[in-house]
Amino acid sequence: MIMNYSIVPTELNGQLIAGDVDAAIGINNRIREILYRNEPQDVELAFSNIIPISKLDIDINTRRMIIDFIFKTWREDKSWTGTVKPMKWLSLCYDFLQMDQSNYLKDVLYEYTSSTPSFAAQQYTQAVFRLITREQYKAIRKMYMHFIGRELSFGELYIPLITKFIEYTDDPGTNDDDENTIRGEIVRLRELAEKPQRTQEEIDETVRLDENIRRRTHEMSDLTFF
Repeated sequence: MIMNYSIVPTELNGQLIAGDVDAAIGINNRIREILYRNEPQDVELAFSNIIPISKLDIDINTRRMIIDFIFKTWREDKSWTGTVKPMKWLSLCYDFLQMDQSNYLKDVLYEYTSSTPSFAAQQYTQAVFRLITREQYKAIRKMYMHFIGRELSFGELYIPLITKFIEYTDDPGTNDDDENTIRGEIVRLRELAEKPQRTQEEIDETVRLDENIRRRTHEMSDLTFF
């Protein structure tokens, strides 16, 4: 259908053949070559045309290389402008992320919770955050809880960061002690926040729970940000 409607890029002409193993090999070689050379115009072509059109033919090693390339590019320029393309590319290629590459998501969390984020990249950063799976959360759980402690305030108990945490820790049998404790304290904070009126004792409890979470999560950072 792609070829019949003449929307295949010039670089793919003659290679994109349904069911053709050689064509798939050619696509993977072409993508790897582009990433190795890292010529801006070719990279743009890869992410705007070649990769989206050829997704089903991209093998696991090339997928891994694409993710590595995205984060290498981002870490070379973490400015507001430099964040836009990597986040856009990652939102496009998120399903290429392998489980052993989950640590990269710590950088995404840092950007997602930044007090001075790249506003031009924000729609892509938010899209990537929404795509974080339960399994990926488990791989970075300590850092995730560290960011909860950084973000937590009495009026912000329903931000997506906390809502995802509550959803992904809904089985106490699979959580560690920190997760169970922090989850219980956040649930209690939500109960207190929903009360139309609170006693002084409940206000004191709110402050205590907030401080407990911040203290417990403060030392959970295990990432050097680039």
